[in-house]
Amino acid sequence: LNLDSSLFYFINSTLSNSIFDFMFVPLHKPQNHLILILLFLSIFIYYIYNYRKKGLFILMLTIFGFIITDFTGSIIKNFELRKRPYMIEEEVRIPNGIKIIKDQNNNYKETESSKKSFPSNHASNIFFICSFLSYIYKNKKKYFISFAILVSISRVYIGVHYPLDIISGAIIGITISFIIIKGINLLRINLEAYRQEA
Repeated sequence: LNLDSSLFYFINSTLSNSIFDFMFVPLHKPQNHLILILLFLSIFIYYIYNYRKKGLFILMLTIFGFIITDFTGSIIKNFELRKRPYMIEEEVRIPNGIKIIKDQNNNYKETESSKKSFPSNHASNIFFICSFLSYIYKNKKKYFISFAILVSISRVYIGVHYPLDIISGAIIGITISFIIIKGINLLRINLEAYRQEA
């Protein structure tokens, strides 16, 4: 785990700068940022308007897979296999805008969340969504995967996950995406049609 810790410090501290702060902090809780809410809402409306019933079907499959992925990650988290970096490492940089509970001595307080670093649900969820959509919309695969990597790295950058947490999360998300796609193919639902229209 020494390599994991070293890579954590490289991303969390060595790469720290105001531009990355601006990029990564909103990804922690996008629901708290109006611009991101409007962006996602616009994409949703555009998608449903252009693809109608087929778009709604893909959206439902994505939500279904998201729920399974998040639930799977949560089950593993409940084993409390690893604490968050800021509870273990001596010098963790937490950017402004990331709120983590502290005790009266100004030390990070042990909470349910602080004991559940492994795996990263953000990474598992975003990798499920992006790998699933990449299968359907192959011509946009590089954008989906790039976004998934960006979101995952942000978890290390803001100090709430180790690299191994996000790698494990990514594996979970990709695996569930693969299983759902295989299941859809077994049901003889033709996803090729969606891919061709994209």
